[in-house]
Amino acid sequence: MNVHTITEEVFKSLTSDWKALEFETATFPFFADSDRIQTGVVLNQKTLEYLLSTPGTSTIKIRFGFSKEETSFLLILWGIDETGQRLTPYYLAKDPIYRSRPDHTNGGRVPMELEKQWRYYWLTRTNDNEISALNFQVSRGFLKGYNYEMDEFTEALLIDRKANDVRISFVLHEHLPVTYQEGEPPVYTFGLLLHAQTDLQKLKDDDDDDDGYFDLARPCPPTC
Repeated sequence: MNVHTITEEVFKSLTSDWKALEFETATFPFFADSDRIQTGVVLNQKTLEYLLSTPGTSTIKIRFGFSKEETSFLLILWGIDETGQRLTPYYLAKDPIYRSRPDHTNGGRVPMELEKQWRYYWLTRTNDNEISALNFQVSRGFLKGYNYEMDEFTEALLIDRKANDVRISFVLHEHLPVTYQEGEPPVYTFGLLLHAQTDLQKLKDDDDDDDGYFDLARPCPPTC
């Protein structure tokens, strides 16, 4: 099982290249190809073990990176202690999850469960080539990532004790901005969901199991 780490220099380069996309006016083409849409990444068992086993780790940080060479969006994770000191290497979640482009013959019906709605918004708006820098804007600026307490990762795994990996799904939160005026459209902001993944689920591109998703909702900024 491969564990992918990067140096501080590479970390700064990848996150800097992501930040440079803040003022990109075109839509982002790198979440989809002609046949598939990327719906998330897998954090494999060994990487997860290292993150959760490092003594003193109290918070897991996830930051967004962009590889110009591979033209790909990346998730970079590491652990810190209560003083903010980094205790682990920078880990790359390298295993993408893809799903076939959706069939619109269902008439665009939106599922009722909230987490399924969020995943539906990601799937359909990515399919329609509508993902841009605007989807990564939060009240304090351009979204760099999320911070999570250790308990959120361990609780996600306890949902299914047979699970050995964590699936990190891409979603869009539909909401109204603080500047909302009646009649304006809602905004869609990029988010992440944690979900324990079993060996059986690895055999599929994506799954429709809606139990045990954990919303990761402390964005950076401001929780940087």
